[in-house]
Amino acid sequence: MVYAIARHATNPVRFSTPLLGWGVLNGTATAVTLWAVSVGAPAGTVPLVWLSDLTLGYAWTAVALGRAGRPARTLGYAAAALACTVAVGLGAASVTGGDGGGYSVVAVLHVVPLALDARGVGRRRR
Repeated sequence: MVYAIARHATNPVRFSTPLLGWGVLNGTATAVTLWAVSVGAPAGTVPLVWLSDLTLGYAWTAVALGRAGRPARTLGYAAAALACTVAVGLGAASVTGGDGGGYSVVAVLHVVPLALDARGVGRRRR
């Protein structure tokens, strides 16, 4: 991702507030994941770290888009943050954690909001 953004994104995208937040969050989540794996943390720890990352990242993006006057996109990312918050709560209660279930939840909550935004779902066509 770093290479793709550095190589192919325009400067307004590369230096945007949402990407700054995601860079910090993903770097932190990567470091925590490496630590969790190295110390043998419980099975649901890594998915919970990434669900927390997504929660904060989507909320950060919603705030940035709200400030930029993009209400439809703001609503989409706020809904994604809420869905991730619920998943974090369930993961903390060991509902989404465990052997592989947590990774599936992370995958869905990572891909679906971004795909819907890329497709323009919920936005008015001009």
